[in-house]
Amino acid sequence: GAGWLRQVSVCSGRAIKNVVRNPATSIGQIAVNVVVGVIVGCIYFRLDNNTDDYQRALRDRTGCIFFCIINFMFGNLGGIEMFLQERLIFMHEKAS
Repeated sequence: GAGWLRQVSVCSGRAIKNVVRNPATSIGQIAVNVVVGVIVGCIYFRLDNNTDDYQRALRDRTGCIFFCIINFMFGNLGGIEMFLQERLIFMHEKAS
């Protein structure tokens, strides 16, 4: 079978070809990430470093981290769509 590096290079080449074939998807993802970044930045701009209310400052930062992680998780759903579209190719290559 093909080595790990060869598999990664083939899959990366396919991903690059998909980006070149459909640049609107990449531009859309960039736009969504910029908008979400601006929204998160506006919400959490100038968080207090007030040590008197440590619990509140911790909750604020935890909320920001949670929001960013959820955004990252749902942002990667496009990769699942690509895999589902190319599933037949993967199955064919695995069989041969």
